[in-house]
Amino acid sequence: GHKAALDKAPGFFSFHATYKDAPRQVSAAYVESVRRVTDPVVFSREWECNFDSAEGMVYSMFDHALHVREPPPNPRWTEMLVGIDHGWEDPGVLLLVGVQGNGRDATCWILDEVYEQHQVPTWWTARAKRFAEQWNMAVSWRQHERAAVPCRWFADPSRPEQIQEFVRAGIRVEPAKNAVEDDILAVADRLIPRLDPADQSGKRRLAKMYVHPRCKH
Repeated sequence: GHKAALDKAPGFFSFHATYKDAPRQVSAAYVESVRRVTDPVVFSREWECNFDSAEGMVYSMFDHALHVREPPPNPRWTEMLVGIDHGWEDPGVLLLVGVQGNGRDATCWILDEVYEQHQVPTWWTARAKRFAEQWNMAVSWRQHERAAVPCRWFADPSRPEQIQEFVRAGIRVEPAKNAVEDDILAVADRLIPRLDPADQSGKRRLAKMYVHPRCKH
């Protein structure tokens, strides 16, 4: 909307304002206390309304050279996770994550994706079943009981009718807990580069989350 106004599109009007434009309402000391503990990219976006700083920078620590890689050969997964995001104009998504380890020490590998626009719920259930077959994942309750590697399916809870479509098709999908800020922080924590304890030079970095090169979106 702001860009449309700058481009003088009919019906759009916008002006740029930040905390600096309301000094009687916003404490400069408080803003400074926030600045000291906030990622510069986030501060620029959220406090100075620098919209361009948000472009591709939800996770400013993401480094293609570090985070985009294939998992080691013959990985031993602790569990598999499938995330489902509903969509129409914004694409719907199935995202497969292989987990090695447990809790905060676990490493997550984003292994595969389905990313499509303009698909109805029945298309997504059929595609989810094919996705499960490709990766030998459990979908039903009975398969879960026999699976060597546990697999859990989570969906955005905003579309309960679409979740029920998966359930009716025999896919054990759970509504995700939509704690957006906590979830963003959890992903950010896993993306932060860490020193590799096995590297005596102290230069090599590791992360707790990686993305397979096939996952373009």
